[in-house]
Amino acid sequence: MKYRLNLAKFSILETLEKAAVDRELVYVRAGQRCLGKTTALIEFARKYDCEILVHRNMLGYYKTEHPDVKVRSHLSEKWVTASDRFVCDEGVPQDAIDALRRGGNLITGFVRVSDPLRDSFYDQLIHEHSPNLLTIELTDEQSVPRIIYKGEEITGRISVDFEWRTKDADQCGSTYFRIKHAKESTGSLVVETKELAVGERAYGA
Repeated sequence: MKYRLNLAKFSILETLEKAAVDRELVYVRAGQRCLGKTTALIEFARKYDCEILVHRNMLGYYKTEHPDVKVRSHLSEKWVTASDRFVCDEGVPQDAIDALRRGGNLITGFVRVSDPLRDSFYDQLIHEHSPNLLTIELTDEQSVPRIIYKGEEITGRISVDFEWRTKDADQCGSTYFRIKHAKESTGSLVVETKELAVGERAYGA
């Protein structure tokens, strides 16, 4: 644990920059909040043109609050190329960090020191920032919809169906969606479908 936050000596950005020289992480405790770590992480990503790797449950928060910054979920490992460079936010699982280190993709970032007394607080924070189940954004009638499902942006979209119907003033009659998208697997493209159907339709089609 060579690099820890010590604001009496260096700013958070300076600490990240020093750790990046050795391709090391900066160790933080769950209780070290409201210090400007997120701001420093974003400044670093912009300054050195790299992506921020975050826990998937934080992806929606980053994309909403900082839409100009390149952010990727920790579940996106299979789409990482040799030229991709990352700085990681705290909360990214260790196996994802290890994979990026093996590939030489990880520059630096924050990693949490285990502290059982404080970990429950951080887990609650992750839960509070959990994204919506499904977000569909359409810029105009000619644009390709942006789909975020459980905090993960869906690319390679083929078709998107969504239907919601009322039952009465206080109850939902039905919710249905189906998303078909192309995904690369072992060098070839496959089509995956995400589908949900809940409730009864209030009226006929």
